Amino acid sequence: MSTTHARTIVCLLVACLVLSLPTGCGAKKKRATGASVGDLLKKADEEKTPDRKATALLRAARAQVKVGDKTGAADTARKALKA
Repeated sequence: MSTTHARTIVCLLVACLVLSLPTGCGAKKKRATGASVGDLLKKADEEKTPDRKATALLRAARAQVKVGDKTGAADTARKALKA
């Protein structure tokens, strides 16, 4: 086997290894989508203690960021600080 063929084979093996890492082999699996932002905000309002309410509001703010509502997330985070 010539060195050109050996290099090609090594490059292909490295490419396969690099491509397989994010798709399998210890890659983090995506979780199923949870409650909607509205449901999370509703649950946060129902919380009795301030620490649980703040935690629930921050969880809702993270969900808002994920769906692209950055201004709503900022407002929700401000509510969490006041809780």
